[in-house]
Amino acid sequence: MSLLWSRLNKRWFVAAIAVGMAVGLGQIIVNCYIGMANIDSPYTRWLSINTGPSATTIFFILLPFLASIPAGNMLKEDLDSGLFNKFKLQVPVARLIMQYAVMAFVTGFVTIMIPLLLNLLGYLLILPNFKPDNLLNINIGVFNFNTMLVSLYYSHPFIHACLNILLASVWGGLFSVFVLVNSVWIRNRFASLSTALVLELILMELDAVLPIDDMPSISPTDFLPELGDRPLLWLTALMTIVLAAYCIGMYKLACHRAVL
Repeated sequence: MSLLWSRLNKRWFVAAIAVGMAVGLGQIIVNCYIGMANIDSPYTRWLSINTGPSATTIFFILLPFLASIPAGNMLKEDLDSGLFNKFKLQVPVARLIMQYAVMAFVTGFVTIMIPLLLNLLGYLLILPNFKPDNLLNINIGVFNFNTMLVSLYYSHPFIHACLNILLASVWGGLFSVFVLVNSVWIRNRFASLSTALVLELILMELDAVLPIDDMPSISPTDFLPELGDRPLLWLTALMTIVLAAYCIGMYKLACHRAVL
C-alpha cells in the first residue's frame, strides 16, 4: 500500500478536494451575503440541505467525477506504463488490485468527506447550534417523503448530518472504485474517468423519464443530499449494495484480465 501511496498524484488529490471546498465555501459566502433568518441553524443552511439548490446540485452532480480524480485511473495508467508488472513481482495480482481498489475507495471517500465536513463546521461557527423546529423551520420543507430518518433530523440533527456525510462519502469511494475497475476495459483515460459521471447522468435521465410520479428516486443526486427528492431508505441501501456488488464482480474480472 505504501508503494501505491507514493505513486498517487497528490496534486490531483488536493485539487479535487479544493474544488469541492470551493463549492462549499462559495455557498457559505452567498448565504452570508443574502442574509440568514434568526431561526436558521447550521442544519437548515449547510450544503447538503440548502434550500437554494444551485450549489447543492453542482456539488452532488460533480461528486462522482471529483471522487474519481485522485485514484480512479491509477490502475489503468500503471498497466499502460508497465509499472503494474513491476509491482506484481512483489505482490500477488489479486492482492495488488485489491490495494488499488482500497486506495481508490479511501481517496474517493476523503475527497467528498472533507468539503462536506468543512462546510458544516463553517456554519457551526457562524450560526447558533440549535435544533431545527418542525414548525418554525417549515419553510425548508423537511418532510418524511423527501428526507430519510426525518425524526432523527429534528431530534439529533448533528448525528443526522454526520450520517449524511458518511453516506455521500461512501458513494464517493464506490464511484472511484467503479471507475477503477472499468478503466481496465476502456482505452481512453478521460472516457474511463468519466464513467461514474456518465452512470449518474443515466440514472438522472431514467429517474426523469420513468412514468411513475411517486416512485422513489434512483438518482444519487436526489437521495444523497440530506434534503433530497423522493429518497427511500431501503432503496438507497439497495442501490448502494448493487453498486458495491458490481465493483466486486468487476474487480474479479480485472484480476483475470491483469494476469493475461
